[in-house]
Amino acid sequence: MQKILRRLVDEIINFLDAIFASFFTYSFLFYSFEVNLLKFQIITVGKLKEKYLKDGIAEYLKRLQRYAVVEIVEVADEQTPDGASEAEEAQIKAKEAQRIQKYIKEDTYLIALAIDGKMFSSEQLAEKIDSLAVSGKSHVTMVIGGSLGLDDSILKQ
Repeated sequence: MQKILRRLVDEIINFLDAIFASFFTYSFLFYSFEVNLLKFQIITVGKLKEKYLKDGIAEYLKRLQRYAVVEIVEVADEQTPDGASEAEEAQIKAKEAQRIQKYIKEDTYLIALAIDGKMFSSEQLAEKIDSLAVSGKSHVTMVIGGSLGLDDSILKQ
């Protein structure tokens, strides 16, 4: 569980770092125009309990407030019994997906952070965010699954 929490925090920090880097570019390019702030939503399964991790994320969020609106949503995770079958694991992921789905807005660009997904560096993620902003997408949602990962219903979006 500790490895999963560490990965979750690393993903959030990398995401926030990419957003931060991306907006320094925008502050120079669009300083004379009125720019609507981009809205970022990070949906995670499970809650952080370690104070030092919460403090680190809070610091990044404080830095980003000038450039973007960032909301972090933590949905409850399902307890996975030891030796759970594939069917039980699928049910657990489906329940978590239902909770996640409640927070995904229709007009958002969805990025699923999945173990089997494509790896982006902070720079690549910043470029992606830049291209979304230029193309008119002002709302980006990132989803981080629980210990079993994300349900296919989320990944297919």
